[in-house]
Amino acid sequence: MALGLLLSALLLLLPSFGTSVRAQDVQVECLQVYRGFSACVLQLGSSMAEAQGLPAVCGYWEEFHACALTTLQDCEEEATLIWETLKKESRNLHFPGNLFELCSPKGSGGPGPLLLLPWHLLGTALLLVWF
Repeated sequence: MALGLLLSALLLLLPSFGTSVRAQDVQVECLQVYRGFSACVLQLGSSMAEAQGLPAVCGYWEEFHACALTTLQDCEEEATLIWETLKKESRNLHFPGNLFELCSPKGSGGPGPLLLLPWHLLGTALLLVWF
């Protein structure tokens, strides 16, 4: 139930990302970032349709991060905005099952293989996702 709430919240947040960035500030590489990021969120939802415990859910969460990192790698400034907004909004939801916390190194899900990804491509702001 909580996972469904998180996915609903993620989908509701996507339209608000576009309003926080002025069109003239968006680089050419960033024009498709919202479509790509939305596809990552939809894939996460499809994967979690039949969740099989926390390890499986955190695996789906890691797949989402890999998808999002690939989508956003050429768009560092906008990626920072998206991640920061998503992280902030997820903290405001106040319900058990927040994947930012459950699947973080501090949570029971462990760090997983995502820590091996080239984080420097997206800047230090993306590291905050794991805190």
